[in-house]
Amino acid sequence: MALNMHKEELDSIINEYISKIKKILGADLKRAVIYGSYARGEYEEESDIDIALFTLKKPEEFYLLINKISELTFEYNVKYDIILSPVFQNIIDYNRMLRVVPYYQSIQKEGILIG
Repeated sequence: MALNMHKEELDSIINEYISKIKKILGADLKRAVIYGSYARGEYEEESDIDIALFTLKKPEEFYLLINKISELTFEYNVKYDIILSPVFQNIIDYNRMLRVVPYYQSIQKEGILIG
């Protein structure tokens, strides 16, 4: 990640990225949440920016959504010298399994809602 970039600038880039994802995915995107080291304020030069993208689509359909945003993600990663790491989550599965899956608990605890 470009260390010379201020957090405010990175936040602006992330918000712009999510705004474009919303346009691409439309109603398929229910919410977007940053989690991990960036959300905790512990990111370093080589850290990625973890983004959970919640949808009603089933996991076996995620590849369709990934195909829709992969070019945009690559473009932002190269243009801004950052590593955006979006992952899709089925919002129903997430809510159902929240109490038993530590990964989901981390998203819930440290996550920052975007947009």
